[in-house]
Amino acid sequence: MDVPAGNDKTSIHEYRQTAPSVVPELVSEFCQETSLHGVRNAYDSKKYKLRGVVWSVALICMTFTMIISMADIFTEFYQYPLLTRINVGFAEKLPFPAVTLCNLNPVDRTKVEFKKLEPYFLAFTQIDDNVSKSLINWDDPALLPFKIPMNKSYVRQISPNLNSMLYSCLWEGKYLKSKCSKNFTENFTELGICYTFNSANYSELYGPLYTSHTGSSTGLVLYFYINESTYIYNEDMASGVKILLHHPQEVPDAKREGIFMSPGFATRVNLKFLSYKFQAWPYKAFPNSFCLDTTASSPPRKLKYHLHYSYNACVRECRIDFIINKCGCHSVYEPGEGPTCSGRQLLNCRMGVVAKFDSDPDILRKCNCLPPCTFAQYQTQISSAHYPSNLFNEILMNVSSFIGQPRERFLEVRLFFETLLYHEVMQVPQYTLLNIMGIVGGQMGLYLGASILTISELAEFICIFILSATHRLLTCRRRLAH
Repeated sequence: MDVPAGNDKTSIHEYRQTAPSVVPELVSEFCQETSLHGVRNAYDSKKYKLRGVVWSVALICMTFTMIISMADIFTEFYQYPLLTRINVGFAEKLPFPAVTLCNLNPVDRTKVEFKKLEPYFLAFTQIDDNVSKSLINWDDPALLPFKIPMNKSYVRQISPNLNSMLYSCLWEGKYLKSKCSKNFTENFTELGICYTFNSANYSELYGPLYTSHTGSSTGLVLYFYINESTYIYNEDMASGVKILLHHPQEVPDAKREGIFMSPGFATRVNLKFLSYKFQAWPYKAFPNSFCLDTTASSPPRKLKYHLHYSYNACVRECRIDFIINKCGCHSVYEPGEGPTCSGRQLLNCRMGVVAKFDSDPDILRKCNCLPPCTFAQYQTQISSAHYPSNLFNEILMNVSSFIGQPRERFLEVRLFFETLLYHEVMQVPQYTLLNIMGIVGGQMGLYLGASILTISELAEFICIFILSATHRLLTCRRRLAH
């Protein structure tokens, strides 16, 4: 049919009026055969108009209700909620923790001129340090080693060694050779030189230690001798040792963590092994922060001074850099870039800077240190009794080569697992793909009686509708072109 060019709009309108349309047929077919509940009743209402209106309103209301419900579900899904599961199991053997021992006396007074250095050491205590600082005579030759950058060889020279405090130890019921010295690794900390049993270096050389035995007669047994006649003034005014339990690859925070052990007591430390597995980003493992996935093939964060990432190591590095920035040096007991501090700098600068770092949460927040997503922890249950008893006290006084009352000098520590039960705390996503499919399917079925096949029907109808409409429009344009 030829259409006059000057009357295009009229011709198109006439064609649309006369050309057959398949759209009503498609809509009718879909409404009659779809598995979507309510559509057939709303459409087939020629005899009963009110019935069609009621079903149409019900269908619209249910559709909007389903959309709102599913919007809430997907909103919650993209907040990445988590569930916490606790698994309790029985193991054939459990990993033994690294045990770090710190003498509460970091310097042996017999190895320095204590009388001349007394005001210097007193300035580090909780007693009024301003008075003590004013009494320090920095021109005294005895203070010369404390006016130049300190080095590790000098620190080792003036520090109490392991054999001076630990005179015997047993592992799994057997005495360790060489007075335990071969089984402990030197560890420089803020409390001075400490010693670590089952350290990272030891584990790499000989493998990690496991125990399959339970009870206080197994595990690690330590016998200490505390000689207070060698003590100096120190920030900790107590006597004894501090013990820290941690994973071999973790850095212990000797100043802020640990358990005090006092002379005159036999202490039993019952261990419980806990394993934590948190979800990494985008899941928020903690209410206010994420965790760091240290098990990834390429860890997202590497430390400058430590081989293995841990929260304590990260905070330690941040503290060291903060000290270097303020004082221009770092403590000989800590790793770091640049020169080590002199004793004078430790007293006049570093001590105040560390106090500011520890007391200001804003500084710590800027470190951006995240807890690792996977780590182990050892919970402790501690009990103690007087040691030694009166009977053994008399015997030790007669046979021991140590000076002084045994009850004032000796202490015993036993670290062991009472049971081989372990606790595993792990986070799992609250919603997975299968969960979401089940919830969406349930919502569709509840409100509309629909399923995945219903969605397929609707998609098929839309596609055929679009194709039919497009075909009709193109046919109209071709006729006009001719």
